[in-house]
Amino acid sequence: MKLNKLLSESALVFLGQVIYFIFPMLLIAHLLDVLGKHIYGSYAFYMSIISLIVLFQNLGITSYGISLISGKNQDKLIESAYRHVTIFRIITFTTIFVFVSMSLLIYNEYKWLFLLVIPLLNIFSIDWIYAAYLKAGVFVKIQVANSLFFFLLIYFMVNSNKDLDILIALTVVQNITLLVLSYFYMPCGIHFIKIKEKITINEVVNIFKESLPFVGYSFFDTMRTNSGGFILGITLGAYYSGYWSICEKFIQTASSATVVINRVLFPFVKRYNDFNVLKKIIYLAFLIVFLSYIPAFYLSGFISDFFFSEANSVEKNYIFLFIVASSLVLLNSLLGLPVYAFTNEEKNIWKSSFASIIFYVILLLTWSLNDMKFDIFLYMFIVSFLPSIILRFLYFLKIIRMESDKFNGKKR
Repeated sequence: MKLNKLLSESALVFLGQVIYFIFPMLLIAHLLDVLGKHIYGSYAFYMSIISLIVLFQNLGITSYGISLISGKNQDKLIESAYRHVTIFRIITFTTIFVFVSMSLLIYNEYKWLFLLVIPLLNIFSIDWIYAAYLKAGVFVKIQVANSLFFFLLIYFMVNSNKDLDILIALTVVQNITLLVLSYFYMPCGIHFIKIKEKITINEVVNIFKESLPFVGYSFFDTMRTNSGGFILGITLGAYYSGYWSICEKFIQTASSATVVINRVLFPFVKRYNDFNVLKKIIYLAFLIVFLSYIPAFYLSGFISDFFFSEANSVEKNYIFLFIVASSLVLLNSLLGLPVYAFTNEEKNIWKSSFASIIFYVILLLTWSLNDMKFDIFLYMFIVSFLPSIILRFLYFLKIIRMESDKFNGKKR
């Protein structure tokens, strides 16, 4: 029953994440046509800045919050966890807000200041609480319904008025509505009164000290993937940066699955401490990944022809390599927080990510000092996951041996 519940919740969250990504993609073509490339380009540029601010706010701190309250005494710990997460977000938001707002004021871009309401709202976002209570699917339903409503609203209102200010306003209102709905359907009846208490320097230092391993783990894994387009753009030119941006969609799909792992499987393991279910899922994932390589090899040719009509056989192999990289992102996440959470050592997860990123930097320096080629960069990107995956898999095998010894000891 646990496994069926876990699989259904995982499928719901993954499907919801995919649908949630589809709505903005469908809007892009329409907004480009209505507003024009220059105006929409400005909106997209400033929204990318907002996304980076939100990413920085959430980096690892939500996993820390989930870790705090995913055990048996959730209702007793939730106020403390909410306080810690909120304080972390307030500090990171304030740090970035001063720099971004001053930059916008200097360049007289006053209307974009309104978009800073989005990261301000993110301070109080509680999607991680839904995950800790194994209700991530509920939040995804709210997210998708809210996104669909505003998709239709933006489509018709911007189409009739052709006004960028309306698009900015609706984007902010969409985020306000999502926050209000998430509190309305919140899975626990708690009053967050502790946030009103005085914040001390010692408390802030302790929060950063406790959450740093989670932040580091998330930062290292995110930085490696997100830096690819930038590195290629400044070294090999815009063509390869564009090629990376298209192929990167495979990695983003794997990232959607990573959301499932961190929002469903991780709190499940923390709550039930059921290693047998986790072991079955990991074995199943490895089997599916390796079996998928054969059809993926032939599918990569079709994808290359679709995006690049004159793609040669070498470029078709690039697509396949991106699919391999995506599978490694997925397996790396699966062997990450859920496995370490079983022994309550999830704070040590950052060590494997740190080893992998150091290896990646060494490879990157070697690549930059020699003949810089796109295919070598791609192989290097794939190989850089190996230290992390190997360390996490060895830890997984260690837990299997520990559980086997426990079982044999009980039989005696």
